[in-house]
Amino acid sequence: MFLTVLKIIGLVLLLLLAFLLIVVLLVLFWPITYKIRAHRKEGMTVPVHADIRMSWLFGLLRFDFVYPERPYGCLKLLFFTLFRTDQSDEKVKKKKRKKKKRKHGKTKPKQSQGKALAVITAARTEKTEKSSDSSRISEEKEANEALEEKQEVQAERREDEQKREESDDESKAENEKTVSGKGIRQLCEKVKAKISKTIYTFKAICAKIKTINIKHQGFVKRIKEYLALLENPKLREMLSRFATQLRRIWKNVRPRKVDVKLTVGLGDPALTGKVLQFHSLLYPFTRGRVIITPDFDREVFQGTVYIRGRITVFVVAWAAWQIYKEWEEMKCIERKR
Repeated sequence: MFLTVLKIIGLVLLLLLAFLLIVVLLVLFWPITYKIRAHRKEGMTVPVHADIRMSWLFGLLRFDFVYPERPYGCLKLLFFTLFRTDQSDEKVKKKKRKKKKRKHGKTKPKQSQGKALAVITAARTEKTEKSSDSSRISEEKEANEALEEKQEVQAERREDEQKREESDDESKAENEKTVSGKGIRQLCEKVKAKISKTIYTFKAICAKIKTINIKHQGFVKRIKEYLALLENPKLREMLSRFATQLRRIWKNVRPRKVDVKLTVGLGDPALTGKVLQFHSLLYPFTRGRVIITPDFDREVFQGTVYIRGRITVFVVAWAAWQIYKEWEEMKCIERKR
């Protein structure tokens, strides 16, 4: 019995390992296909209609994004949705709604407290009305006394103003004599301040010229160091390998089929001609996959775009690992220098 149980456990473990190995191999070597469709026509309320789809293993796992019908990404396994990009926003809204409900529940007992406070304030106002009559009489007496005091203060102020006017006339006569001497001193002080400012600006300009010269010398030294590094044969080999890995990634990720048909018109024949000129420069790269029909009479931008390709995870991961290794070697060489 014990041996049969061990055999069953071993078989189950082997089956699990085999299943995991098959899944890993499928993830690494089964390509992920992607398709991008977009079109635009005159009179559309939406700027563009786009449809992006990615699928893996005959559509077992797929990602969809349709604009404007479904402006969110949706990851599905068969018919079950695993992830949606708008779910996080919905969760935040639900939390806010729950908080509002809690706040409304807490405010109900506060309303009953408010009624009790209103009764207390009404009783207090009745008491204050009774005491207000006695306080008015005392306020009138105090007001009369305050008026008498104000009149006395105003009379004293008038006398003080007359005395000040007399003293000001005497001081003006004395100041007119001393103005001429002060004017000469002020002119001398202004000239000294201007001379000191010019000296300060000249020193600041000299300091800036020195700092610029130091920065220029450091920049030249760095360029010489980089040129010396490029002369190193090991680094050249590493850069060539780095470039080959980037080419490998681009070959794997680049679209296998591209079909773009556009009608472009900018309202000005000169501008539309420049667009066609730019398109002609890119013709060796597009090779007839992008077709632009000009419209020289009106402003138009419409057409269709279809892009299809596939991505192999193993190729991208291996190339990225090689690039990381080359990058670390480059850092080691720079440190040794």
